[in-house]
Amino acid sequence: MTRYKATISYDGYAFAGFQRQPHARSVQEEIEKTLTKLNKGQAVTVHGAGRTDSGVHALGQVIHFDLPYQMDEEKLRFALDTQSPEDIDVISIELVADDFHCRYAKHSKTYEFVVDRGRPKNPMRRHYATHFPYPLDVERMQIAIKKLEGTHDFTGFTASGTSVEDKVRTITEASLRLMRQDNF
Repeated sequence: MTRYKATISYDGYAFAGFQRQPHARSVQEEIEKTLTKLNKGQAVTVHGAGRTDSGVHALGQVIHFDLPYQMDEEKLRFALDTQSPEDIDVISIELVADDFHCRYAKHSKTYEFVVDRGRPKNPMRRHYATHFPYPLDVERMQIAIKKLEGTHDFTGFTASGTSVEDKVRTITEASLRLMRQDNF
């Protein structure tokens, strides 16, 4: 078997999240369907470095999968990218060691939350921003967001019944960036 690491992006609007779920469209399932076609009907399992919730987008999520043969990485990337649905993009593919696992390899995550402060709301942003047309106290928000930086226990934010034991995480940077209202 040959192990491949891929970096993908996707528009999460029409997905129930990254992870495969019964009776719901997922990013993992769509990529697995495409890889199975490319693998002459033999099932391929995709592993993700993390999961996203329903409607959440990703700009650079890492996944890995195994194929029974070695293929030129760019040809594989092109085939997977052009045969996957339009809301998934395959940015890159590279060969990795057989013991590579994207979930356990050292990585970091960046989260971006977008707020549409426009009045009236912009319908073109409805899937990519939360509409909040009320005044914001930006100065207080700038002070508060810096308190997120550092190492904290996020037990209060985890789902009940999670298998994750260590809920302590380090946030290396938290910032607030204001954009012009007419930018999209």
